[in-house]
Amino acid sequence: MEYVVAIPSYQRPETLKNKTLRLLQDYEIEPQRIHIFVANKKEEENYRNSLEPDSYHKLIRGRKGVKN
Repeated sequence: MEYVVAIPSYQRPETLKNKTLRLLQDYEIEPQRIHIFVANKKEEENYRNSLEPDSYHKLIRGRKGVKN
């Protein structure tokens, strides 16, 4: 089965690391299936500094606007 776990997140890198990613790891979800969406460049920096790089596949910075 092909799927991706898309996680929108804002100002909660520690919660994401300690709860969400840990739960996915407990359920043996492969990190390459995990995509994390953040709001802006500052958030992207915070998440990159807080999360283990091998705990997710992509960290995607959003663009302003509903259609994006």
